[in-house]
Amino acid sequence: MKLDSTKGGAFWKVYDKYENSRKGIINNRLNILKDYADEYKTLNDAEAINLANRAIKNKLAAEKLNKKYLKRFSKAIGGKGAAKFMQLENYIQTVISSSIQEQLPFIDELQEAQAAALDM
Repeated sequence: MKLDSTKGGAFWKVYDKYENSRKGIINNRLNILKDYADEYKTLNDAEAINLANRAIKNKLAAEKLNKKYLKRFSKAIGGKGAAKFMQLENYIQTVISSSIQEQLPFIDELQEAQAAALDM
């Protein structure tokens, strides 16, 4: 994003607070992913629902934070600049999420692959 020095200074002040506020959400997401990886092979229904609920709650917290900071970015750099930042942020987070998802097996995927290999 191209910002003049005035808007750039205002942007970075808000951005630093935004990133600091996101740390808990990011750490929580990492903990959910770690728990999934640790429990994947022995995951039961209750654990699966718990992980799904935690992931949904975390995603909602991230969206709530984005909504809160959209207003702050808008005051700092204007509506179009704020919307563009959120657009870029969403793109980056989508790429990261896609990359992570590609590395994680779906529930029971590993067991099904192992069973299929045994049938050969």
